[in-house]
Amino acid sequence: MRLILAVLWTVLCTPLLIGPLLARLGGRVASMRWGARVCHVWARGMLRVFGVRFQASGPMPPRGAFLASNHTTWLDILVISAWMPTNFIAKKEVGHIPGIGFLSGLVGTLFLDRESQRDAHRLSQELRALLAGGLEITLFPEGYCADGHSLLPFRAPLFGAAAELQQPCVPLCIRYDLPQVVWNDGSGIGAHARRMLKARRLDRGRAPIQATIQAAPAMRGSDRKLLARMIEEEVRKRFTPFAPASEPVR
Repeated sequence: MRLILAVLWTVLCTPLLIGPLLARLGGRVASMRWGARVCHVWARGMLRVFGVRFQASGPMPPRGAFLASNHTTWLDILVISAWMPTNFIAKKEVGHIPGIGFLSGLVGTLFLDRESQRDAHRLSQELRALLAGGLEITLFPEGYCADGHSLLPFRAPLFGAAAELQQPCVPLCIRYDLPQVVWNDGSGIGAHARRMLKARRLDRGRAPIQATIQAAPAMRGSDRKLLARMIEEEVRKRFTPFAPASEPVR
């Protein structure tokens, strides 16, 4: 039922895409900013559909910030979008998902081939213009969803644009109180959502899943590798691993 509601809410939000389309007349930055606002509205509704509440602590990111967050689940995108309007960097495979890829592109998602240094260089050049234009852009520098018990090393290449421009970079740490939110088994979003909702129902009935965003103060640096290490350290300070997993919910 909740998956059906998620589809219906997405359909209801589709007319809002006229905003980013019209904003293209004012340039790419204006269009992407509108797209981030559309995602903000959509994500808040989606969290209600999936029974997720979030709390945020720490300073709000300044204009033009480059946000770097740990990554555990597809819910991370909804939680961050519901917290503040931002555009995302996603793996190129997301852009190939029917429907989702098209809509993601319309709202300003930037796609990256994680295995191509040439594509990383291309995107870094693109990021320079977008960050200089005042957009807030979010990256998951681990590159993949982790297992909830530890963090993967943060990848440095895409911090190059922020380092060159001395843009403020904000470390984010997202935590959940339900281990079954972890999404690193290769399953589709729909299949994982069903398992997660079943686990939530068995664990707490109608009580919501609680998500927490901790934002560290913005930092700057001129060396991308050092900047990536500094941000990773701040996220690790705030990271709390899940307890050892019990029997999986199928």
